[in-house]
Amino acid sequence: MSVTLHTDVGDLKIEVLCDEAPKASENFLALCGSGYYDNTLVHRNISGFIVQMGDPTGTGKGGTSIWGTLFDDEIRPTLCHDRRGVVSMANSGADTNGSQFFITYARQPSLDGKYTVFGRVVSGDDALSALERLEMSQSPQSSDSSKKARTVRDDEEVLHRDPSYFQYYSQLQHQQNMLQDYVRTSAYHTAITQNSAVFRGRVAMDVGAGSGILSFFAVQAGAQHVYAVEASAMAEKLRAMAERAYKGRVTVIGRKIEDAKVAQEVPMVDVIVSEPIGVLLVHERMLESFVYARDRFLRPGGAVLPSAGTIHLAPISDSALWNETLAKARFWQQRAFYGVDLNPYFASAFDENFSAPVVGCFSPTSLMAESATHVVNFATVSADALRSFSMAVEWHMRYTGVMHGVGGWFDLEFMPGAGSVASFMSTSPHAPATHWQQVRMLLREPLAVNAGQVVRGIVRMRVNDQRSYDIDAELICLNADEAAQVPDQNALEAFMREHAARTRKAVWYLQEQVYNYTYAGEPIEPPKPEAANLYLPVNTLLAESASVSVTADPNIPTDFIISTKTTDPNAMS
Repeated sequence: MSVTLHTDVGDLKIEVLCDEAPKASENFLALCGSGYYDNTLVHRNISGFIVQMGDPTGTGKGGTSIWGTLFDDEIRPTLCHDRRGVVSMANSGADTNGSQFFITYARQPSLDGKYTVFGRVVSGDDALSALERLEMSQSPQSSDSSKKARTVRDDEEVLHRDPSYFQYYSQLQHQQNMLQDYVRTSAYHTAITQNSAVFRGRVAMDVGAGSGILSFFAVQAGAQHVYAVEASAMAEKLRAMAERAYKGRVTVIGRKIEDAKVAQEVPMVDVIVSEPIGVLLVHERMLESFVYARDRFLRPGGAVLPSAGTIHLAPISDSALWNETLAKARFWQQRAFYGVDLNPYFASAFDENFSAPVVGCFSPTSLMAESATHVVNFATVSADALRSFSMAVEWHMRYTGVMHGVGGWFDLEFMPGAGSVASFMSTSPHAPATHWQQVRMLLREPLAVNAGQVVRGIVRMRVNDQRSYDIDAELICLNADEAAQVPDQNALEAFMREHAARTRKAVWYLQEQVYNYTYAGEPIEPPKPEAANLYLPVNTLLAESASVSVTADPNIPTDFIISTKTTDPNAMS
């Protein structure tokens, strides 16, 4: 990972050692990406020793970390001040790191063991020499622009959205978590290797390559060459792997796909593969990078894998989760907590808890109706269409019960072109679990519904600057007569305004997700809906009982097996 420090005397490119000093690196990269260092001054400059900066006050006494507190040293015996251009955190004693940093002008062994080394200058020695020659004013706030270094920013904009995102995916434990998701890995392996005709002799690109597994699958499928684009520090590990096992077949590009320099290193390609998927399909906003790669690097007639994704939203009944969420907020209703009245915090705590989506698998028994869907065609969707979209929902309630919220999941389709072998993957509660699991978004006020009624509304999804989405919903329960009065979305919105007291409104922030892993899977005999406080109409219940099937006994010859199914509910009366 690298950033460029822009000064009045030239640019310094710094390689950041994310693996060796992860906390210092995360802090530095985040401060760069936020503009914290813009227009800061060099406040200490000693020729032959160091140049120090990173204090927004320019006094050498200010600056803070991204956490708002000082953080601990990360001293490594292998990281020394053994050359010119070593970048280290400045401190006022052990474990007092904030925002200030310094660069050495020469080998400084006396600094070893006292300061955290987190980077090296890899380009810009002329600028470093010019800084060393710079005469400092008596006042660190000098307005003489020739005596100050300014604007430290991420030149390659690798981290402009969220540095912690790339730090997360640079770690092998998180790559392992994805690889061990056999549903995910098998789906991609099947989609790529069973479509060898799409890859054989062709040039492919893997966007957000991570461990490189999709690149390696593409080689297995016969790709002539694969360009694996990976912005995190995982690129270095992947490069070593590719050199060892796939030399000449896989080229690793350690940049963000949007970096203009990628076009200088990567030609147009025939196939693009990627796993750009987050919770509810769109979390992490990697799909925008997938679309950028498609528009910039894919030859006409080329293929993308996956080819489409479908978001599913369905009404759920989950009293246990709703009650648990309310209980968390009720902590703040205590009026004598060690003599302190916490109640003023309750309203904020209530909003915070009910705006946080809950990630985790849940029982399909809690579903109250068939899901509404929104299809994203990865071959044609625009970046703008990903940044803001709406889903009109219409759920025909199968059960009488209480709707506590909305359950969400997604499917992926792999069909790289006409004549190709199509395959499919689902993260539905009916399907085997994946590392994405499902998500539940709770209503602040549950909604009582009867079987046969219709819940209609709109769910809007808009990107935010946290690599995720803000989701808002307006929902209302209609009886048959009312449903007939609202033939389209405009009429529905007018009806909801007129009946505001009946309309449920909700806002959820997808990046604020919390986790609930209490669901252990369905028992051998799936529970009946009434176990989830969901009730079928009597006629439906009786009709179901009219369907009889006899399970085959392996010890009985098949010509003795009888299977009976009666579809006429009156036939059993």
